[in-house]
Amino acid sequence: MLDEYALIPDIFDSTAYSQLGLVDVCLPHLREPLMKEAIVRDLANGAWQRCVGAPPFTPHRMCLELLRKLASGNRLRSFPRCGAADPVDMPGWCQEAIAAHASEPMTAIIGTHASVTANRRNGLTDIEKITSAQWWQNRSPSRTMVRSLADYQQTLTPILRHANSVMFIDPNMDPSAFNYRDFGQILALAAGRRPGPRIEIHRSLCDGDGPSRKFPDKIEWKRRFDGLAAQAKQGGIHLEVFGWDDFHDRYLIADIIALQVGSGFDTTTNPSATTTWGRLGRTDIDHFTRHFDPAARPGDLRWHLTW
Repeated sequence: MLDEYALIPDIFDSTAYSQLGLVDVCLPHLREPLMKEAIVRDLANGAWQRCVGAPPFTPHRMCLELLRKLASGNRLRSFPRCGAADPVDMPGWCQEAIAAHASEPMTAIIGTHASVTANRRNGLTDIEKITSAQWWQNRSPSRTMVRSLADYQQTLTPILRHANSVMFIDPNMDPSAFNYRDFGQILALAAGRRPGPRIEIHRSLCDGDGPSRKFPDKIEWKRRFDGLAAQAKQGGIHLEVFGWDDFHDRYLIADIIALQVGSGFDTTTNPSATTTWGRLGRTDIDHFTRHFDPAARPGDLRWHLTW
């Protein structure tokens, strides 16, 4: 649900298009996906960003704006150089992107018609024909998957390996419970980064539903989360857990994407059990971020754990 693109620098050069003025038609197609749906691979240890944003490269006026927003929105993912040296021309950047894709697959490599023609066998996407590309047409704000560790890992890996902050919002989250036994492996997707990400877990103060529900105290909840917290600390993750008045809906809110998570983050071995996750819009992201902010609702927060 979080795509990743490599952008050949020539897409920002108005003289590289097949017709004058096409840059003003084509670049806007990328604006919304880049700001809401994707991250951009900053190729060759960040040399890509230095190339498109500085002389002798002369970028289109939209380029610097996009670069600024990509950087401020944590949407540039630095990626190790795959070639022997930093690229110095468009063929070099094409080869670097192709090698990076071979090293770790991404959604698409996007270039101008000239770059794509020269690398047709490598599956590059022509920005002038981007709306007809199959991967572009297959973009979706939702995904239905099996409630399994494998499917959750596939969806969450691009998010957790790059996001600086993540809120797991699930009223039933309990790493000591059998149906949440896999959550530690999900959390591990964010481990090993320096600096480590900030992870928040938000759950309900009560355990269970209906007449049989219980209300464990803060000491008991700490006991249930201690093992997960130790794992997080070992992986360089800063973990906090918040216990709120009863709520129902489940979400994942990160600095780069936010999702409504149908059934929460528990897993099952039943291959017929599915769930649908959907991407949230800006208004809902702002609403739920405030809703689970202790400063905004101090009276509804029952306990807070940090390690």
